[in-house]
Amino acid sequence: MPKSVCACTLKICSVIVPVERSNVGCRTLVYHNFSKILSGVDGDLADWVVTTRIKSAQLLYVLLLNEEDNVTQHLHKVLTALYKACADDEPLVVQHVSGECCVLYCDDTA
Repeated sequence: MPKSVCACTLKICSVIVPVERSNVGCRTLVYHNFSKILSGVDGDLADWVVTTRIKSAQLLYVLLLNEEDNVTQHLHKVLTALYKACADDEPLVVQHVSGECCVLYCDDTA
């Protein structure tokens, strides 16, 4: 059976990025633990070590991909974390966060 692929039209980024969907177990695990993990990631995005902030931004991207439509119930916490990370001095953190903003704006109807 072929794996499903989500071809998201990222209107902010003006690119089409095919994203391979994770398996059901991974998505279910993220669904049940997203709020617990998000609070830790939010704290790590404000850490004083640059590599910790970069890895936290990368982890948030993967979490958002796996959380899919269920992210709306946690959107206020996600947006707060993204706003804080956008003001970061490290360009790599800002780059990853801008990719996450594109994931949040993914339009599957196109």
